[in-house]
Amino acid sequence: MSRSFDCVIPPRSGTTRVFVERNCAASLVEVLDRHADHRLVVISDTTVAGLHHERLFGSLAGIGVPLLLTFPPGEASKTRTTLSRLQDEMLHAGCGRDTLVVGHGGGVVTDLAGFLASTYYRGLPLILVPTSLLGMVDASLGGKNGVDVPEGKNLLGTFHHPEAVLVGTDHLDTLQDELFREGMAEVVKIAAALDRALFEFLEAHVSSLSRREAESITEVVERSLRLKAEVVANDPFERGYREVLNLGHTVGHALEAREAYRQGHGAAVSRGLVCEAVLARNAGHLGQSEVRRLRSLLQGFGLPTALPTGTAEDLLGPMRADKKARGRTPRFVLLTGIGSVLHVEGHWAHPIGETDLLNALEECVP
Repeated sequence: MSRSFDCVIPPRSGTTRVFVERNCAASLVEVLDRHADHRLVVISDTTVAGLHHERLFGSLAGIGVPLLLTFPPGEASKTRTTLSRLQDEMLHAGCGRDTLVVGHGGGVVTDLAGFLASTYYRGLPLILVPTSLLGMVDASLGGKNGVDVPEGKNLLGTFHHPEAVLVGTDHLDTLQDELFREGMAEVVKIAAALDRALFEFLEAHVSSLSRREAESITEVVERSLRLKAEVVANDPFERGYREVLNLGHTVGHALEAREAYRQGHGAAVSRGLVCEAVLARNAGHLGQSEVRRLRSLLQGFGLPTALPTGTAEDLLGPMRADKKARGRTPRFVLLTGIGSVLHVEGHWAHPIGETDLLNALEECVP
């Protein structure tokens, strides 16, 4: 059964139609039928294309054979070099304004597909079919895209909202265990920041979610997407409230940059969630019992919660370059409880002094 809803993006960015179902093939045909006069370009990585491209795009009656452009999987491909190659391949193939871009893959694919669609011919329509749990609950909805540079993660990018996001949870059947766990970090993040009831659902269903039981997975994906859709609708271009979705990401992105993006995003965010919860506790906003609950839930999904040895001071540089920083002072989303964050005079991210920051980071190193 398909569960669908609209994410309305003010003031003039239109509506993103979101589908959550076990198999999204029929809904994909329905969406593509509206673009029958467009040339279809599918952006994917080589792993996803090998596993899923033919079953979804191999027999699109009346739509034609899509142009498939791929690149190697992983964060190492999320670069200006990959973006330029994709743009060149579309130019050489003669793609014009009557082109529809479909991103079929995890968060790296949806980010690159969105950046490509937003810049090619100054903007092409975009549809996203996320295949990883992280892509489903986070990267696919909200219009943000980008590439990584040595100075930091996602520092170059645009906002370009997709017309539709089609989640087929059967894609998760082939997802590597490590990547599935990393997606759970983003689910825990959105629950910790916005929805105590969802957090409690996660605590009660660690086993069924870890086994990827369809009913539990669909419930979590839909609830996470609805929460994100509400945030995006209120702040489509990250001018304020949408910063709540960066919980755990100031430390997490710094960890990724320090490791030259060899560390998985979800693992970095998991560590960041605990570090930033410790910051909130040290600042008097959060109790120790909530820090323990957060750490315990993440560990229940097999995620790391401690910083690698010797990382504390190394993280300061990347955090000063974080897009939330002001005057090179890092800012953090601070929990005030499970499901709530600190909001002061229109701000959801808050500066933390270097001494307090280093103390919290050192506490998170075993």
